[in-house]
Amino acid sequence: MQHLRVWHLVGLCVVLLALTIQPVVCASHVERVVTLGADLSDEQRNSILRVFNIPAGADLRQITVTNAEERALLGDDLPAEVIGSKAISSALVELLGAGDGIKVERYNITFVTPAMYGNALVTAGVKDARIVVAAPTPVSGTAALTGIFKGFEKATGHELTPEAKETAGDELITTGELARQIGESKASELMARVKERVVGENLQDPASIRNVVSNVAQELQVKLSTQQINQVTNVIVRISHLQLEAAQLRGQLAGLRESVEDLASSKQVKSWFQQILDFFLRLFNRLFASLIG
Repeated sequence: MQHLRVWHLVGLCVVLLALTIQPVVCASHVERVVTLGADLSDEQRNSILRVFNIPAGADLRQITVTNAEERALLGDDLPAEVIGSKAISSALVELLGAGDGIKVERYNITFVTPAMYGNALVTAGVKDARIVVAAPTPVSGTAALTGIFKGFEKATGHELTPEAKETAGDELITTGELARQIGESKASELMARVKERVVGENLQDPASIRNVVSNVAQELQVKLSTQQINQVTNVIVRISHLQLEAAQLRGQLAGLRESVEDLASSKQVKSWFQQILDFFLRLFNRLFASLIG
């Protein structure tokens, strides 16, 4: 009888453990496209696919991105050492459910941060997508922006407007240049706040937008030069003509912030999960010790 009670308890523990683990299982999404840099070697392509967790021979839509396409989007505004002469960075674009927002991960990308990608993608009209940007060796990651646009268009069947994509490219460049002076986090936050306020208040007058830029910089305790204020203002003026929606901006960027927070708390999640396993191991040990005794 005692043996029976013990095994009932063991069975209950197994069920509880299964229920505890179940929420971390993620559903797979069928709509996904891989964009690969045209200058990758076969070995590098395979390494990128492994990063994307794509098995060899998988039936998947793939697109190639060239350095010429990258330069057509970003122009000659980026220094040669940043834009490079080869297209190496690649991206996985996976469509999510409506309202899930934009989530960005990166591997071996040195110049463009997840927040920079997210801000630019929202401007271009990309939404509700998981983006993974990767390269076999450390690169700037600028080529991936072109690839992300192409991948999203392929996955959705919806063409982003050339003006929106070009403006997003300018935003990415401006944010990157600010990041060199005031830091990545503050540069991205400044651009996001200014954009959200200008769109929310439906501002298009350059003078009004310039005031918003100055006010947000003060809030963030960032000192911008006259040239930097003009540069940000010029980009935001272009963004103000894209007919974006403030609610859409907030929703999509909220998804991005959640993905960054999830990444930052990954160690805490692992620790929490380990505590659960340790608890059940201790419980099993006590049960079997009492059984043997």
